[in-house]
Amino acid sequence: MKLCLLIFSGWLAAAAFAAETPVLPATKTVTFSVWGGGVNEAVSQFGQQTGVTPLVSAVVSTAAPPPKVFLSALNLPAEQALEWLARAAGCHYRLTAGGVYLTTGYEWLKDRRYGVIIRNVETLVGSDRPSDRAEKLTRFARNIDELMKIVALFEPLYRYRLEEHADGQIKLNAQVPAELKPLFMAALTALETSGAAPVAVATTPAPAEQALIDKLNATKVVVNYRQRPLREVLADLRTQCGLNIGFDAVGEPPLVTMELGEVNVQVALVAVAKQIGLRSVEMSAPNGVWLSREKRQWQRFPSRRQLWVDDVEVKCYGVARGFDGEKFADWARQNVTPDIWRDPLASIFYHAPSGNLIVVAPPPAQQAVRNALGKGRIKN
Repeated sequence: MKLCLLIFSGWLAAAAFAAETPVLPATKTVTFSVWGGGVNEAVSQFGQQTGVTPLVSAVVSTAAPPPKVFLSALNLPAEQALEWLARAAGCHYRLTAGGVYLTTGYEWLKDRRYGVIIRNVETLVGSDRPSDRAEKLTRFARNIDELMKIVALFEPLYRYRLEEHADGQIKLNAQVPAELKPLFMAALTALETSGAAPVAVATTPAPAEQALIDKLNATKVVVNYRQRPLREVLADLRTQCGLNIGFDAVGEPPLVTMELGEVNVQVALVAVAKQIGLRSVEMSAPNGVWLSREKRQWQRFPSRRQLWVDDVEVKCYGVARGFDGEKFADWARQNVTPDIWRDPLASIFYHAPSGNLIVVAPPPAQQAVRNALGKGRIKN
């Protein structure tokens, strides 16, 4: 039984899903010198050095109290610098072919007109036997929950309904932002399409990340500070180890007193983090570390990048028979680019009736999923 699709809407926004890459010059680097200044000061420094000035959303620029930015770093590659800028400002960023934006999230959708999608989803549920119907409906509902995470941000009381009609057919009644309709349609269509993906193998850490790990393991610094301003301490450590050091601001930075002598740079950084009330140190390749309030010791810090419609692909992977797709999807959310799946626009789930793994994410995350699947787990 093929799907039926009806769309009721005042209009349907045209959305291009090509993986366009914005123009952030790869060869440009950024040196930040903002200590207690505003977001606009940091944005100005970024724009002057890259030629690309981020637009700041009204939600960020009118925040009360306005965020203070503490950033002192040398020669950050442009995209890394943008991550640090967003992190220091306590916001997210959007990176598209149309420009760079500092934003708090998906506020761009809040005032958009909504439409209604109604589908005959009998084949998607796969309820060919009455005895299996309840279990398969429950499983399908879990898939839809994952796919419609973003809808819950704006329609908490009405996200979707699975309706069983008198003729036995099942319909999905869902309200989604008009701009996102093509994405949801593509994902639902993928549930009845045979998956196809190249066989891939697991990868080792990227060279820049491995170089950072090696430097952290091998470098020693001398730590002897008495009532020194944090800015001076970080500058001194940067001179000794060659790494930029950023941190989650927790008010005005305190003075630092530490007398550790010669220690591994990792020991020094953990000690500094504790001195200023933070919990861990996170890696930021190629040339930085970030002192964080989160407990994520020596991991890559989560990206502040928000997904955007023209940055997202819907891919369908037909996995090998006997492979536990649901277990893999649960594992991938925690272990394969985990920051991506926290974004409400990104999804990964397994659709048992078709044997397909559905991934809604940008190209780098798609590649990471293919790598994690590895040989023998994807149908040729």
